[in-house]
Amino acid sequence: MNRSICTRVLALFIAAAVYPAAQSAAEQTSATQTAPGRHELTFKMQVETTRDRKATDVANSFTYEFSQSAYSLLAGIKLGAESSDITVAGTWMPLRMRLFSFGPQIEYNFDLFMNYSMEHNFLFGAKATVGRPDRLLVTAECSYLLKLTDFYRLPAIPLLRDDSIATTLSFSSILRNRMKIAFKIYSHDTFYYPLFCTPTYEMQLGWIVTPDFTVESSLMVRYSDMFTLTSYVSNILGNVAIRYTLPQTGSTK
Repeated sequence: MNRSICTRVLALFIAAAVYPAAQSAAEQTSATQTAPGRHELTFKMQVETTRDRKATDVANSFTYEFSQSAYSLLAGIKLGAESSDITVAGTWMPLRMRLFSFGPQIEYNFDLFMNYSMEHNFLFGAKATVGRPDRLLVTAECSYLLKLTDFYRLPAIPLLRDDSIATTLSFSSILRNRMKIAFKIYSHDTFYYPLFCTPTYEMQLGWIVTPDFTVESSLMVRYSDMFTLTSYVSNILGNVAIRYTLPQTGSTK
């Protein structure tokens, strides 16, 4: 009899502890299902120069990104004189707190170099953010990079495989709801997937014309063999980008 009473009391305590957590999780799930999605379109024109300041390539890219609550999906295409790219990526941030979020991400990039080779780049990694966009937002990414290179013009060369890592560290802020400023250090970009030790340093400025329309400009410096005694600046790049966010619409169950 006493054991039965103790069992019932223990069950009541467990129910009292679990119910609020379950209710909170259900409310968060419901909010996620009904939260409006964000559709962002970005057009970018980029000029790449060599160390002697001669322009080597002018490329245009277009990306579409959909984000909703903890999820984001990206698809983009880049067209240049020397190569063309297609990239798709996805991020899931299940761990979200007031000033911190963390989750896995995956990317795939197809890079076609005109007339001699093609690359398949696969990234599997994680992303973390700390801070607030209107103050200071720190974003860090670390991924495993699998690169497969096919020299289709040279059948004697077999498919090449390279294993590497890819990292990103950025600091960004929005000043007075109008100006965006960011500094980034990364080993890869949406349409750029070299092996490690070739980092890019980027300074970015943006102007929020309206809540849905932003103009950005970036200056980038790329290094080769960064962590050796023979490191040097390989390229200097500049770009101008236009971002437009489509009006948000709520989803229905």
